[in-house]
Amino acid sequence: MRPRVVLVTTSFPLQTDSSSGVFVARLAEHLAAGADIQVITPAATRPAESDGARPYRLSTVYYAPRRWRRLAHRPGGIPVALARRDPVLLLLPALVVALVARCVAVARKSDLLHANWAFSGVVAGLAGRLTGRPVITTLRGDDIARVARSRLDRVLLRLCLRWSFRLVTVSPELERRVRSLYPREASRVTFIPNGVEERFYRLGERSGTESRTAASRERRLIAVGSLIERKGLDTIVRALALLPPDPPTSLILLGDGPERQSLAALARSLGVADRVELPGAVPASEVDTFLSRADVFVLASRSEGRPNALLEAMAAGLPVVASDIDGVRGLIRDRENGLLFSPAGHQELASRLHELGSDPALAAKLGAAARDHLMAAGLTWPAAAARYLDLYRQALATPSKTGEA
Repeated sequence: MRPRVVLVTTSFPLQTDSSSGVFVARLAEHLAAGADIQVITPAATRPAESDGARPYRLSTVYYAPRRWRRLAHRPGGIPVALARRDPVLLLLPALVVALVARCVAVARKSDLLHANWAFSGVVAGLAGRLTGRPVITTLRGDDIARVARSRLDRVLLRLCLRWSFRLVTVSPELERRVRSLYPREASRVTFIPNGVEERFYRLGERSGTESRTAASRERRLIAVGSLIERKGLDTIVRALALLPPDPPTSLILLGDGPERQSLAALARSLGVADRVELPGAVPASEVDTFLSRADVFVLASRSEGRPNALLEAMAAGLPVVASDIDGVRGLIRDRENGLLFSPAGHQELASRLHELGSDPALAAKLGAAARDHLMAAGLTWPAAAARYLDLYRQALATPSKTGEA
């Protein structure tokens, strides 16, 4: 019998041009092969687009008038709103109540709740206790990183552990960190990696990687993600300004967010505005097109879980230069399948980029090795969904204590 699963998430692509929580949607699509999936997510400022091709049901939760529904689906989501002390945070209690109420109503007709991120984990955990349904919570990185500096995030993580049958992390580094923080709960923490869409692997099958990085023409750098502070995009702009003028180098910052204006101002102040492109957010279906035109992928984040943009670039066979942080180290081995640099070290980043531009053979070697690494690990969405479906079966076969006080 197919399990009936409630997938709870505060980030989800409600429109075709949305980049919010695309990887959660990919997981939902593949889970639907073995389970009946209903996604519950906050409504946005624009109504969700009807899509008869969705293999799951989508339920949006209304917690405020439409023009005020800016709390969840903007770049960075609720954590960025908290950091910026956005007045829209006044709607947080209404959002919590609305999400819990909807989760309780749907859970009574379902078998299990699966939450994404700690905030959703607490919402689903409360609904699970009220309905006696088991809960699985997936943590995706920053909600664990914030534990070291935020009492609120420590409380959220502790509640997730207490109210979840299993706590899933998307990287082994995150798994080890949570287990070290809560050794008594270590047996309930597990690691399931995100997948990568097949189209990115197909992109990596093309030949001519060395010719794309040839020093005889313009080099094109690309970074993909929300334009928020922790992504460290200012480091890339500063590094670009240090690169020699020959060959010319340009940069695409693909995404949107509250740092857009400050990044544009920084580029102007450093004299590289004509070499920095800020096209904004694009539909997830178009990201591979941008990657196909790039020579080097750059990730300068100060903290990450396991960045999906990095996985996609590796699958596409792009040479990668990335910050040396947890969540990246498990994917990139310096000088074996990519280059690493110290977070916020723009001079070091510039040196790595110059090295790649001066050595097309090295760039080709690193790009091919990155793709081979992911293929050997079997990182696909069907494989990720299969592991979650197995976890669902374990949860449903275990006598539940979720509803106990």
